[in-house]
Amino acid sequence: MIGTGYTVLSGTQPVPFEAQVIGTTDQGAAQPRMILCKLSGAGLGQSGVLAAMSGSPVYTEGRLLGAVAYTWSFSKESLCGVTPAEDLLAIRAQRREEQQASGAPPFALSRFWSSSAAVSLPAEAEGNIPASEADTMEKRLAAQGFAWSGPGNRGAAVPAPPEPPTVVPGPGGMIGVQLVTGDVQFTAFGTVTWVKGKEFLAFGHPFLGLGSTDLPVVTARVAGIVASLAQGFKLSQAGSPIGTVTQDRATGVYGLFGKEADLLPVNLRLEENEGAGRPFKFALARQRQLTPFLLTGAITTLFSRQVDQSASKTITFKGLTLTPAGHPPVVLQDQSFSGLTALPSAADYLASTVALLSDNPYEKVRLDHIQTTLSWRPGTGSSTLESAWLDRRIVRQGEPLRLTVRLRPYQGEAVTRSMEIPTSDLPPGPVTLWVGNALNVYQKAASSMDQPQTGEGILHFLASIPSDRNLEIAAATATAGVTFGNRHAAPPPPSVGAILSTRPASSSADASTSRLVWTRSLEGTGLVEGLLELTFSVKEPGDEAP
Repeated sequence: MIGTGYTVLSGTQPVPFEAQVIGTTDQGAAQPRMILCKLSGAGLGQSGVLAAMSGSPVYTEGRLLGAVAYTWSFSKESLCGVTPAEDLLAIRAQRREEQQASGAPPFALSRFWSSSAAVSLPAEAEGNIPASEADTMEKRLAAQGFAWSGPGNRGAAVPAPPEPPTVVPGPGGMIGVQLVTGDVQFTAFGTVTWVKGKEFLAFGHPFLGLGSTDLPVVTARVAGIVASLAQGFKLSQAGSPIGTVTQDRATGVYGLFGKEADLLPVNLRLEENEGAGRPFKFALARQRQLTPFLLTGAITTLFSRQVDQSASKTITFKGLTLTPAGHPPVVLQDQSFSGLTALPSAADYLASTVALLSDNPYEKVRLDHIQTTLSWRPGTGSSTLESAWLDRRIVRQGEPLRLTVRLRPYQGEAVTRSMEIPTSDLPPGPVTLWVGNALNVYQKAASSMDQPQTGEGILHFLASIPSDRNLEIAAATATAGVTFGNRHAAPPPPSVGAILSTRPASSSADASTSRLVWTRSLEGTGLVEGLLELTFSVKEPGDEAP
């Protein structure tokens, strides 16, 4: 069979090409069905199948055969896999489901600030951001036939010329699906396959496999074609919003023209040495697993493009304000990050904060807005916590106990600081002290804290984390009993304990665990890097203590 396909190779107007059907493949439900075609005409015999041709419709005898969807790198011929029209149109009948938090493992503050949990891509994506956020996303989308416009890659390098009045593209027209809009834009470009009224189908294969989603669609213009021995691509530029992708399925994407996507707005100001700074505005796609990743990538991109990356810096989040729907704005304490890893550490902190809210199992927390200032100054402005020690290891309740720490500023002389550790509130038995900067101490002590049981409780926890301008000390004591999920109970009778011991640890566990008693700050130490753990014992009044 000989068919005719349509795709945009320059500007916005689709041009025809020829598609000769060679055969079909059907390898069962685990693999996509494909119609294998050889393309020619419109220069495709020389350039090969191009990234961003995904979704280009192919017609035979006036009927839709399917959408160009797959190709193979370094192919000597312009071969492509076409997703059958039947499989593509089936997306319209798929039911839209609500995004759900994972709920497993049970909610725990101890998972807070875990970069692997907070900023990893969904499904099979490899690598974490921000070190390679552009490469990771580009490779994943390019492997599926997209052209990708994001930070540090082959996207548009110059602003697009003024657009004519927005025209909704028909079959064969280009579109962009945006993950981030505004002063930062992450856009995947592809082709429309089918249009009926305001409905459209595109791409012929999954975008990111998100299922039900809400991603903005924009017009797109092809500036030129870049040929490659591996796989050529269209050099594309994003235009005006025209609709929304509402379904991201195995055989393509489905959406509606004229529908506005629901995005998370972010206001970010970059300033150097407390200067006037420069404001930026962008908005993120709302998707439980993807939004923290996009937030990290957007912050990293803006900072990297505005600030020289060749030297160490100290970066501070100032006035970080989260505005959840139905709650007053929550202002978090300022947090600083220093050294060569300051930028990824700062970005991970903000992404993990958002992930903690969006992935909680108690209630849906919808953020209406994020606002913060990212202030930076050259140089390493922190001290390293070299050592810490107590003047004794056993004390009676109420007796003073002295903690001494040794701090070494970068390329400076070491200094020691001391404080009295209160023991009157400590029960008899072993006590653990964590000494370090606020974020490290709270992360370490999280398993000893009372776990929030509501979305509002999580917000209060975030607001309670002190600034890292001082050294933080936390004390925890061992507690016997049983933990059910996030709740602690007294030791059960032996018969009940025997039954509970057969239960999975995720639902109940023996609690030779610790309970947080208090936290204190050693003021005037400034930003400190490092974390140390000390132990001592408290005896009851009247007991002998060396």
